[in-house]
Amino acid sequence: MPAPPLAGASLPYERVREEFDYFKQPGELAFMENAGGSQVPRCVVDGGAEYFRTHYAQLGAGYARSQRATQVVADSHALCEVLMNSRGVGKVAIGPSTSQLVFNLATMWEGVLGPGDNIVLHEASHEAAIGPWVRLAQRSGAEVRWWRADPATGATPMSGLEAALDASTRIVVVAHVSNLIGEVLDLAAAVQGVRRRAPGAQVLADGVAFAPHRTMDVATWGVDWYVWSCYKVYGPHMAVLYGSHSAFEHVAAVGAPGPNHYFTPQGDLPYRLELGGAPHEGCAGLLALQDYLSLLAQLSAQTGHARTAPLGAPSDHTTPAPASTSEASPGAPSTSASETTTTAATTSTAAAAAATAAASSSGSGSASPLLQGVRLSRSDVEAAFALMTDMEAPLQARLLSYLAAHPAVRLLGSADPDPGHRVPTISFVHTELSSPEVVTLLQAAGFAVRYGHMYGRRLVEALASSPDGFLAGAVGRHLGSANDPGAGPGTANGSGLSWAEGAQEGAVGEARRRAEDEGVVRVSLLHYNTPEEVEALVGALERLL
Repeated sequence: MPAPPLAGASLPYERVREEFDYFKQPGELAFMENAGGSQVPRCVVDGGAEYFRTHYAQLGAGYARSQRATQVVADSHALCEVLMNSRGVGKVAIGPSTSQLVFNLATMWEGVLGPGDNIVLHEASHEAAIGPWVRLAQRSGAEVRWWRADPATGATPMSGLEAALDASTRIVVVAHVSNLIGEVLDLAAAVQGVRRRAPGAQVLADGVAFAPHRTMDVATWGVDWYVWSCYKVYGPHMAVLYGSHSAFEHVAAVGAPGPNHYFTPQGDLPYRLELGGAPHEGCAGLLALQDYLSLLAQLSAQTGHARTAPLGAPSDHTTPAPASTSEASPGAPSTSASETTTTAATTSTAAAAAATAAASSSGSGSASPLLQGVRLSRSDVEAAFALMTDMEAPLQARLLSYLAAHPAVRLLGSADPDPGHRVPTISFVHTELSSPEVVTLLQAAGFAVRYGHMYGRRLVEALASSPDGFLAGAVGRHLGSANDPGAGPGTANGSGLSWAEGAQEGAVGEARRRAEDEGVVRVSLLHYNTPEEVEALVGALERLL
């Protein structure tokens, strides 16, 4: 079906793709499964490899290699503060995954919540963000209240959140962006609503589906906790959890010890969330990511022209990095991020100089970007993500326009392509073909996409919960299959059971479960996808659907 051609030809898609080895491998599919995890630029790969080669050691032991390892981990924490705009307003913990960090955070509320308290959870959230709180409520006797999604659209109007809040609300968990719907929540407005109606509550925002696309700004949003996954933001497989100073102070005041070892410093609350320590080599890769973001900032300033300095060269703007030690040997002196934040400028400069000097004397390469501290400014971050937004905008506009106009497609969420309202995480279903069938066809045609609930299972369950729900057609197909054992999963419910008949015979529950397992087709794009790839996808959809 006709659609306007893609704009964006002057944007630096090809220059950006030069930094990713994935796009140089022959035979790879057009990668459109980015919400499950992005590809990583070469600087991240090289940073992790260098750490293993020349800096790999336990932290806090005092000898030269250990000093370098300690500084790399400290600087990765400091880089996260720049990325999130959290310097001066809170602290960060780094862990193996969002699932683990939220689980660790929930354990800090053991013994704090009880009968009479309630937790409000956003039904559009990834299970990693809400599952630990459901289990905590079961153990503590606290009530779980849901900010429900509309079964027909998946939408969660702000009025639903406000209705769930009261003076007994202690925790509110929201998805900044649903990893199925792609629409951006007005997080600042949500936080303000919580402050008005539940002044004793803390707000945890799941930023996993937001962070790959837009600039994080916890200082502006005023959120208590914010979590995101590095491996979906061009980095290693680990995650970052921010907590505001007041949020950490509250946890300390109620005496929650956290999951880390009993002898870890009570005052270092971020470290108490880092059970097992931050992944050292992952921290190195994350620290190296600043080189790629610096490239994007330069490309943004040059309006698409290639950078003049080699990737990894020092930036003109250097941000001091607070030193931090995690998982040091028990007998060694311990320096934590929280203990040094107030003297970050002097401490980081001295530590970086010591690490560089130690590297030079040991012959390990003092010119390494990993040993040059945090070289990325906040303005670099904003410029880099502004360019990402500009590069993504024509991609999502084209795909949304096509899917919204297709008579056999149901688009989940809004078709509004405004980058202020949504990101290019786009889900849909076909009226006749099942989601597995559509994905099988698209993968065979050369596109890396997927189907399912993508761990937004509770949202998908809501979409399959009624005859008017978004997934009612899929449930109906399975009711038809239940009445005709020879019918395949894509068979329409012609003479099969109706919802009412299926309910009477107990078949609706099984049909819903199968529809929930199949879920939706998800196409998730990032700035390194190209207009040509999206045009090819539209062409394939036109042929296949």
